[in-house]
Amino acid sequence: MTSQDPHNCSTCGAALAQPQEQQPPAPARKTFLIEYHAPGGVIREVAVAPDDNAAGILKTARQNVEDGALNENDFEPDDNAYCIRQIVIMDENNVEQAIWTDPDYFAQLHAGEILELLEDMIEAADQLSDQKHAFENSVYEMVSAGEHVGRALETIRREGGAQ
Repeated sequence: MTSQDPHNCSTCGAALAQPQEQQPPAPARKTFLIEYHAPGGVIREVAVAPDDNAAGILKTARQNVEDGALNENDFEPDDNAYCIRQIVIMDENNVEQAIWTDPDYFAQLHAGEILELLEDMIEAADQLSDQKHAFENSVYEMVSAGEHVGRALETIRREGGAQ
C-alpha cells in the first residue's frame, strides 16, 4: 500500500489546488456623503470610514477645506465661491450624522430671526424706559405729597400748641 500525497487526487493522482488559508473577515466599513456648501454651490464626495465615526469624517472634511484640497472648478469662479459655509456628513441612508457651520454663516443664515429678536429687545427696553419715567413721576408725587403732609402737620402742631 502506498501512502497518499495530500496534494494529489487519491483516485487519479492529479495535483490538487493548494487549500486557501482562512482569511479574517474584512472590518466593517461605513460610507458617508460629504457635502461642502458654499455660495457658488455644493461639492459632493463619498468617504469611506472603518467605523461609524462621522466626527472623524467631519474632521477630515474640515482639513480638506483648510488645506485647499477641493477642486475649484466645481464652483462658480467668484470671490465667494471658495468660502465653505457648511459641511454635512450623511450616511448611506441619507441621514445627517454630523454638521459643521461657519459661525459667520450661522449669523447670516439666521439674520432674520436675530433681527426680530433684537427689535423685540429694543421695544421691551423702550417700554421699560417709559415705565421707569412713570415710576419716577409716581415717586416724585408721593414725596411731594409727603412733604405737603409734613408741612400741614407742622402747621397744625404750631396752631394747636398756641391755644
